[in-house]
Amino acid sequence: MRKTKVDTRAWKNPELFLTLLTTFTLVAVLLGAFIAVHFYSYFGDEGFHFDQIHLFLAGSMKMRQGVTTIPGYHLLLAGAAKLIHADSLNALRVISLCFSGLTILFFWLCAKALKSHAPLAKTLQFAFIPILFPFFPLVYTDVVSLLFVLAALYATVHRSYANAAIGAFLSVCIRQNNIVWFLFFFILFVDQEYRALLVQWILTAIRKGKKRTLAKKSTLSTLYVAVIVGLYAMGFALFGAFIKINGGLVIGDRTAHPFPPIHIGNIVFILFLA
Repeated sequence: MRKTKVDTRAWKNPELFLTLLTTFTLVAVLLGAFIAVHFYSYFGDEGFHFDQIHLFLAGSMKMRQGVTTIPGYHLLLAGAAKLIHADSLNALRVISLCFSGLTILFFWLCAKALKSHAPLAKTLQFAFIPILFPFFPLVYTDVVSLLFVLAALYATVHRSYANAAIGAFLSVCIRQNNIVWFLFFFILFVDQEYRALLVQWILTAIRKGKKRTLAKKSTLSTLYVAVIVGLYAMGFALFGAFIKINGGLVIGDRTAHPFPPIHIGNIVFILFLA
């Protein structure tokens, strides 16, 4: 039987053409955004982050007053900057933009893995969302933090739970409020692997020991499950130790993030996005 050869030329393959067009558009817009900001000095908190990165580049482990997050982002950028012998603000912006660009890639991969309808359209919507896009060309923690959250989601969908735990914990090392996502991915792991068993146990308890058909067990080995649970337990323990030693969630200037954090403006903003 003769095999039909698939023509992969972009103009004869709509999906490939749209992927290439989307990639070109995103790269062009992100480069344009960088060009637009590179004429200016610090935007917002960039000064704090820039100074903290420079402290690490100089070999100092001191925390700059005004930086309120765990300095995972600053260590990451300082390491990358040291490799290419760069230390200017615009060089750090380029490095941060490269990491931030990977966020778009992981969103697209997650959309494909979850079999989302029109993943390219959703990726474009994600990339240009007004509360996220302005941070791409800046030295800010927000987008790079999201990169590790999406990487953890992608790993979880593909049942690579150990990598998901590591990715989620790295996101906490950039922004400590990501501990919520760390907990979410642990719950998602339990749900994906043990939902049927949990439901069976609950129903058995309700019916006072009257068992029905056995639920399908997880195919993961006991050792691998122990590693996953151990990684999550270690993450929660380290975060608890950080809270205890630091005396709270915020590093440095606690007045920058007062507790409780919910205000009327937050509620209005959430309703607007909803």
